[in-house]
Amino acid sequence: MSEFNSLQILRFLLYTVLIVLISQLGQAGMSIFALSLSVGLGIFACGKFLKSKFSFKKTFIIHVLLFVFLFLFIKASNWLYLELLSSGVKNNNEFLFSNLYESLIILLLFYTSSFLLTWSYWTRSWSSYLELSLLALILVGALSAHRNYRIDAPKEISSLAWKIPLLQGLE
Repeated sequence: MSEFNSLQILRFLLYTVLIVLISQLGQAGMSIFALSLSVGLGIFACGKFLKSKFSFKKTFIIHVLLFVFLFLFIKASNWLYLELLSSGVKNNNEFLFSNLYESLIILLLFYTSSFLLTWSYWTRSWSSYLELSLLALILVGALSAHRNYRIDAPKEISSLAWKIPLLQGLE
Protein backbone atom coordinates (compact mmCIF):
# COMPACT_ATOMS: atom_id res chain seq x y z
CA MET A 1 0.00 0.00 0.00
CA SER A 2 1.40 3.36 -0.94
CA GLU A 3 2.11 6.12 1.54
CA PHE A 4 -0.66 8.21 -0.03
CA ASN A 5 -3.33 5.55 0.61
CA SER A 6 -2.16 4.79 4.14
CA LEU A 7 -2.22 8.50 5.04
CA GLN A 8 -5.69 8.82 3.56
CA ILE A 9 -6.90 5.91 5.71
CA LEU A 10 -5.23 7.41 8.78
CA ARG A 11 -6.88 10.78 8.12
CA PHE A 12 -10.25 9.07 7.76
CA LEU A 13 -9.80 7.21 11.05
CA LEU A 14 -8.75 10.38 12.86
CA TYR A 15 -11.73 12.32 11.52
CA THR A 16 -14.05 9.46 12.48
CA VAL A 17 -12.69 9.48 16.04
CA LEU A 18 -13.23 13.25 16.14
CA ILE A 19 -16.83 12.82 14.93
CA VAL A 20 -17.48 10.20 17.61
CA LEU A 21 -16.02 12.46 20.31
CA ILE A 22 -18.05 15.45 19.17
CA SER A 23 -21.23 13.39 18.99
CA GLN A 24 -20.65 12.20 22.57
CA LEU A 25 -20.47 15.80 23.77
CA GLY A 26 -23.75 16.80 22.19
CA GLN A 27 -26.52 15.74 19.88
CA ALA A 28 -25.24 15.42 16.33
CA GLY A 29 -28.73 15.17 14.87
CA MET A 30 -27.58 12.44 12.51
CA SER A 31 -26.05 9.02 12.74
CA ILE A 32 -22.33 8.80 13.33
CA PHE A 33 -22.11 6.35 10.45
CA ALA A 34 -23.62 8.83 7.95
CA LEU A 35 -21.30 11.63 9.09
CA SER A 36 -18.26 9.35 8.95
CA LEU A 37 -19.31 8.09 5.54
CA SER A 38 -19.58 11.63 4.16
CA VAL A 39 -16.15 12.49 5.58
CA GLY A 40 -14.72 9.29 4.11
CA LEU A 41 -16.24 10.05 0.72
CA GLY A 42 -14.72 13.53 0.84
CA ILE A 43 -11.27 12.24 1.72
CA PHE A 44 -11.19 9.41 -0.80
CA ALA A 45 -12.86 11.42 -3.60
CA CYS A 46 -10.21 14.07 -3.11
CA GLY A 47 -7.55 11.39 -3.37
CA LYS A 48 -9.03 10.16 -6.65
CA PHE A 49 -9.20 13.71 -8.05
CA LEU A 50 -5.60 14.39 -6.99
CA LYS A 51 -4.33 11.14 -8.52
CA SER A 52 -6.15 11.87 -11.79
CA LYS A 53 -4.37 15.26 -11.97
CA PHE A 54 -7.60 17.29 -12.23
CA SER A 55 -7.10 20.97 -11.62
CA PHE A 56 -8.86 22.57 -8.68
CA LYS A 57 -10.99 24.60 -11.09
CA LYS A 58 -12.33 21.48 -12.87
CA THR A 59 -12.91 19.75 -9.54
CA PHE A 60 -14.74 22.79 -8.22
CA ILE A 61 -16.99 22.95 -11.30
CA ILE A 62 -17.82 19.24 -11.03
CA HIS A 63 -18.74 19.61 -7.36
CA VAL A 64 -20.84 22.74 -7.91
CA LEU A 65 -22.77 20.98 -10.68
CA LEU A 66 -23.31 17.95 -8.44
CA PHE A 67 -24.53 20.14 -5.56
CA VAL A 68 -26.88 22.08 -7.85
CA PHE A 69 -28.27 18.80 -9.20
CA LEU A 70 -28.87 17.48 -5.66
CA PHE A 71 -30.49 20.77 -4.63
CA LEU A 72 -32.81 20.77 -7.65
CA PHE A 73 -33.64 17.09 -7.14
CA ILE A 74 -34.64 17.70 -3.50
CA LYS A 75 -36.67 20.79 -4.43
CA ALA A 76 -38.46 18.95 -7.27
CA SER A 77 -39.17 15.97 -5.02
CA ASN A 78 -40.50 18.31 -2.34
CA TRP A 79 -42.76 20.03 -4.88
CA LEU A 80 -44.12 16.67 -6.10
CA TYR A 81 -44.66 15.54 -2.53
CA LEU A 82 -46.56 18.72 -1.66
CA GLU A 83 -48.69 18.30 -4.77
CA LEU A 84 -49.58 14.77 -3.63
CA LEU A 85 -50.48 16.10 -0.18
CA SER A 86 -52.64 18.88 -1.62
CA SER A 87 -54.48 16.38 -3.83
CA GLY A 88 -55.81 14.64 -0.75
CA VAL A 89 -53.28 11.91 -0.04
CA LYS A 90 -53.04 11.57 3.73
CA ASN A 91 -49.61 11.28 5.27
CA ASN A 92 -48.32 11.92 8.76
CA ASN A 93 -44.82 12.80 7.63
CA GLU A 94 -45.30 16.28 6.19
CA PHE A 95 -41.78 17.47 6.99
CA LEU A 96 -40.04 14.59 5.24
CA PHE A 97 -38.27 16.61 2.58
CA SER A 98 -37.35 19.50 4.82
CA ASN A 99 -35.69 17.01 7.19
CA LEU A 100 -33.98 15.30 4.26
CA TYR A 101 -32.84 18.67 2.94
CA GLU A 102 -31.32 19.66 6.29
CA SER A 103 -29.63 16.26 6.60
CA LEU A 104 -28.26 16.58 3.07
CA ILE A 105 -26.87 20.04 3.86
CA ILE A 106 -25.09 18.69 6.96
CA LEU A 107 -23.67 15.74 5.01
CA LEU A 108 -22.52 18.03 2.20
CA LEU A 109 -20.90 20.33 4.76
CA PHE A 110 -18.94 17.42 6.24
CA TYR A 111 -18.07 16.12 2.75
CA THR A 112 -16.94 19.52 1.49
CA SER A 113 -14.89 20.35 4.57
CA SER A 114 -13.10 17.00 4.49
CA PHE A 115 -12.56 17.34 0.72
CA LEU A 116 -11.11 20.84 1.03
CA LEU A 117 -8.96 19.99 4.06
CA THR A 118 -7.59 16.94 2.25
CA TRP A 119 -6.94 18.92 -0.92
CA SER A 120 -5.10 21.59 1.00
CA TYR A 121 -3.21 18.94 3.00
CA TRP A 122 -1.74 17.48 -0.17
CA THR A 123 -1.21 20.75 -2.06
CA ARG A 124 -0.29 23.35 0.58
CA SER A 125 2.44 23.06 3.20
CA TRP A 126 0.68 25.27 5.75
CA SER A 127 -2.57 23.28 5.86
CA SER A 128 -1.49 20.99 8.70
CA TYR A 129 -1.35 24.10 10.91
CA LEU A 130 -4.88 24.95 9.82
CA GLU A 131 -6.12 21.49 10.75
CA LEU A 132 -4.40 21.63 14.14
CA SER A 133 -5.93 25.07 14.77
CA LEU A 134 -9.40 23.76 13.90
CA LEU A 135 -8.90 20.79 16.22
CA ALA A 136 -7.81 23.10 19.02
CA LEU A 137 -10.87 25.31 18.46
CA ILE A 138 -13.16 22.29 18.62
CA LEU A 139 -11.57 21.11 21.87
CA VAL A 140 -11.68 24.59 23.41
CA GLY A 141 -15.31 24.94 22.36
CA ALA A 142 -16.17 21.55 23.85
CA LEU A 143 -14.52 22.41 27.16
CA SER A 144 -15.64 26.06 27.29
CA ALA A 145 -18.34 25.22 29.82
CA HIS A 146 -15.55 24.27 32.24
CA ARG A 147 -14.60 27.93 32.77
CA ASN A 148 -14.99 29.84 36.03
CA TYR A 149 -14.18 26.73 38.09
CA ARG A 150 -17.31 24.89 37.01
CA ILE A 151 -15.79 21.46 37.35
CA ASP A 152 -19.14 19.75 36.82
CA ALA A 153 -19.55 21.27 33.34
CA PRO A 154 -19.80 19.97 30.66
CA LYS A 155 -22.00 17.25 32.12
CA GLU A 156 -20.97 14.70 29.50
CA ILE A 157 -17.36 14.75 30.64
CA SER A 158 -18.06 14.80 34.37
CA SER A 159 -20.59 11.98 34.12
CA LEU A 160 -18.13 9.99 32.01
CA ALA A 161 -15.56 10.31 34.79
CA TRP A 162 -18.05 8.72 37.21
CA LYS A 163 -18.81 5.86 34.83
CA ILE A 164 -15.20 4.68 34.34
CA PRO A 165 -14.21 2.39 37.23
CA LEU A 166 -10.50 3.20 36.85
CA LEU A 167 -11.13 6.90 37.50
CA GLN A 168 -13.28 6.22 40.56
CA GLY A 169 -10.32 4.74 42.45
CA LEU A 170 -8.14 7.78 41.84
CA GLU A 171 -8.21 10.86 44.06
